[in-house]
Amino acid sequence: MLGDLIIADGNDTVGILAMQDSYGTGLADQVQKTVTDGGGEVVERVDYDPKAADFSADVAKLKAKNPKGIVLIGFEETAKVVQELVKQGMPADKHKWYMVDGNTSNTNYVKMPKGTLTGVKGTIPGAAAPEEFQKKLTGVNPDLEDFSYAPESYDAANLIALAAEAAKSDAGVDIAGQADGSQQGRHEVQELQGVRRPAEGRHGHRLRRRQRSGRVRRGR
Repeated sequence: MLGDLIIADGNDTVGILAMQDSYGTGLADQVQKTVTDGGGEVVERVDYDPKAADFSADVAKLKAKNPKGIVLIGFEETAKVVQELVKQGMPADKHKWYMVDGNTSNTNYVKMPKGTLTGVKGTIPGAAAPEEFQKKLTGVNPDLEDFSYAPESYDAANLIALAAEAAKSDAGVDIAGQADGSQQGRHEVQELQGVRRPAEGRHGHRLRRRQRSGRVRRGR
């Protein structure tokens, strides 16, 4: 979905800054393919070391190509990348920034000047938590504000409980042995939480589906 959003926003030139691990490079590959298939061009891609102390050289490579859209794929180190983008004259009001689920947490940017993330967009994979489900969650934890992966986590917890009950054991190996059989209880779990969606397949299939069904988060 992220690549489609980038193209839909009119970005024909795109730069990607992605952390160098299976998460970062895998997602960057998918975004690059979607952008290219959509008629855009990835003019620069930098897969960086997330443990690096400085990202000036990485950002400079993007600056040299002056892309309209900039994709940031990472986790907490993205805060340093953002500071470097601003420092080198590539703020979000001059280039369109796009983030992913790993770096859209507001806590990463609370110390930045107001307006730094204005106009920034980000996608979060997975199903959106329905309002009624959110009310039930906040009934347990009134301070809860972020509902990312809430339906998936709820399902997982209930499926584990069902598998443990079926196995009559809390040992991991026993629960794993009953996990597939407990999928039949999935519909009952979803009926309780008010969320209905098709069961997801293996990891690769799930990623593709999440890219299509992801939610867009906008910066403030």
